[in-house]
Amino acid sequence: MSNACWQLSSYLRLFALGSMVLAVTVSSVMLSFPLPLLAAEKYVSDGGHAVPPYFGEIQALIEHRQYPEAFKRCDRLVLANPGLSWPLLCRAKVWHARSDIERALADSNQALASKPLLAEAYVVAAASLYFLNKNSEALAYLKKALAIDPTVPDCYSYLALALAESGKFDEAVAYLNKAISLDPNDADLYKHRAMFYLEVKQFAKALQDLNTRLKLRPNEIATIRSRANIYDRLGRPKDVLSDLNLILKLEPDSYRDLLSRARLLSRLGQHDKALSDCHILIKANPLDDDGYYYRACEYAALQKWKEAIKDYSVAIDESPESARASYEGRAKAYEQLGQLNLAEQDRKKAMAIRGRPAEKLLFEMPKK
Repeated sequence: MSNACWQLSSYLRLFALGSMVLAVTVSSVMLSFPLPLLAAEKYVSDGGHAVPPYFGEIQALIEHRQYPEAFKRCDRLVLANPGLSWPLLCRAKVWHARSDIERALADSNQALASKPLLAEAYVVAAASLYFLNKNSEALAYLKKALAIDPTVPDCYSYLALALAESGKFDEAVAYLNKAISLDPNDADLYKHRAMFYLEVKQFAKALQDLNTRLKLRPNEIATIRSRANIYDRLGRPKDVLSDLNLILKLEPDSYRDLLSRARLLSRLGQHDKALSDCHILIKANPLDDDGYYYRACEYAALQKWKEAIKDYSVAIDESPESARASYEGRAKAYEQLGQLNLAEQDRKKAMAIRGRPAEKLLFEMPKK
């Protein structure tokens, strides 16, 4: 199951398209995989429930984002096999991959009106209905799917998301356990279960699921960030640092992760290393006051007061309305240099500001 294409608030709509496409983080990596050999253009179905060979072939095209070719093959299959559900199901899955929910729902419903009656067609339709906020209809479709085939993992994963929507995380985990038992190589099932474990503060279990996902999808940066978040909650800063180092090895220009590492190094008392990261931050984004503020803090920790004052001043100039912390830091630096009048002026300015906005979180949790 892959991430949905829209930023939506609910679990259900966030993952409504999830089961349709398997994806790797970087599209160029996906396109570098060799495409499987495809069968002949004319397909013959046995008319039963046995999966025809073209089903896997179309899925492979979806996974590699070869959508024009997938549509071309699906259209030929639909024309060559009137009244057969498999080609319609294939095309519905391509529509899902392209985020065309209405057409995906139409093709999946047409598949349900054809033969054979397929549980997965109900699942595709349910995913569409979830996204369209028709949750009760979606649940009814999932129950019909289970009545046909109780071994379809996606039925259990969508039921889990429905329960999570209503805050029933323990029950949601139970359904995901069933889904994982049926499809232990679906990396997204572990991601979803980790999210639910986080909701009930079962950090060790969430960590285990993220590690499993990383075995299935090595070096996935979003998952490494989530793991770093859990390490931080568990009070394991060395493991956090290890994950940040890994992220920056994979994505050296990631400003947010470099900033996180600089702050963490400061917390660990490694001020020289934190200062080096701050230099890079400022070079990458010379207009961001955060870089100057945090570098000023590192200069202060190293008792380099003049350098600290200079950077605090830049941070104040960049964001004067939210510079309370910078005024307070500069006041301390002035005080260390014996410039007590300037220190007092900065303290008064700091008091006049209602409060510096909350600092950015060291890590960002996955959005629901």
